[in-house]
Amino acid sequence: MNEWGGRAAQALTRAVLHRDGYRCRWCGGVATTADHRIPRAAGGPDTLDNLDAACEPCNKSKGTGDRPHRRGVTAPPSRNWTGARA
Repeated sequence: MNEWGGRAAQALTRAVLHRDGYRCRWCGGVATTADHRIPRAAGGPDTLDNLDAACEPCNKSKGTGDRPHRRGVTAPPSRNWTGARA
C-alpha cells in the first residue's frame, strides 16, 4: 500500500483491532485505530507486523519521534486489561 487510506487500510485496521482484541496497546482502553510501530515517515510499512491497536487519544498523543517501542517497550504493559484507563 502506498497511501494510508481507502479500503485496504480499513481492512488492515480491522484485522489489527481484531488481532489485539480491540484493546489499546498503550493504555488498555478501547482501541479504534491502528498505530504504526515504525512510523510511515521513517519508512515503516503498512503491514500487520508494523501495526498495533490504539485508542485515539494514545495514537494522537504521539508524534513521529515519540514512540514507546523505540524506548525498549516490546510488549503491552502488565496491567488489568479490563479496559480501565490509567
